[in-house]
Amino acid sequence: MLTGVTQDLSALLRFSWYEKVYYRVDETSFPSETAEASGRFVGFSSNVGHALTFAILTNNTNKIIYCSEVCSANDPHHSNLRTNNWGADSN
Repeated sequence: MLTGVTQDLSALLRFSWYEKVYYRVDETSFPSETAEASGRFVGFSSNVGHALTFAILTNNTNKIIYCSEVCSANDPHHSNLRTNNWGADSN
C-alpha cells in the first residue's frame, strides 16, 4: 500500500516447504543424459537472480543451489525416471 504497487505473490504459491523438485542442470555431457536433477525446495533467493529464483537442496551433494528452472516432482505428468534418486525416503 505504501508504494501503490501490488506485489507478485506467485512465487509463494508455487512449491511447499521441502517439496521434491527437479531442477535444470547445465553440465550434461551426452545427449542421452537427463538435463534435470532432483532436490528439495527450501526457500527463495534474496540476492541471486530474479524474483522467481528458488533455493534448492540438492540430493547428490546436500548443498543449497539457486535455480529458476524448477518443476515439481509430485506432478504425475512430469516424471523423470532417470532422475528419481530419492533413496529410501520416497515421501
